[in-house]
Amino acid sequence: AREAIALARTAIAEAEPVEELEALAHAYTALDGSYQLLGQPEKAVHARLALDIYTRLGNARQAGIYGLNVGVQAYADGKWDEAAELHVRAREDCLRAGDRQNAALAGTNYGELLVSRGELDEAERVLADARRVLRSSDYSAFALFAEVQLTRCLLERGDAAGALEALERITAEAISVG
Repeated sequence: AREAIALARTAIAEAEPVEELEALAHAYTALDGSYQLLGQPEKAVHARLALDIYTRLGNARQAGIYGLNVGVQAYADGKWDEAAELHVRAREDCLRAGDRQNAALAGTNYGELLVSRGELDEAERVLADARRVLRSSDYSAFALFAEVQLTRCLLERGDAAGALEALERITAEAISVG
């Protein structure tokens, strides 16, 4: 990871002056990944730059994927309005690129945020659609995440018994798929 950081910094220094945007986005990604591997997540702050580059380049799929990642961080940082915008935009970008699976992941993350905000009707709609796509695409682990968020809806609505039953089913499935 340390060698990758040095290489990424060199790539950034060479790509910036000639505006080699795609190389720059790749270097930012490598830099962030390396910092994460080294346990220095506070230094992994370049995903937004990569998102902006992919947006400028018109690469909807990559913009969607990076928007999804930046949205997850915004949610974790308590910036829920920003996270909501990023997840919605990421979903739209991925759909425009024909990437239904990552669009569904963005939908699942958006649904999680909606549950946290107490917007349960909208959360259930978004999460049910995401779950359907993820199940049909054999993305079991991510489908289970959508199921957990739907279970949170049950709990928020006061259906503790239904939530417990759903959680037991989710846990059994998670164990069966490893």
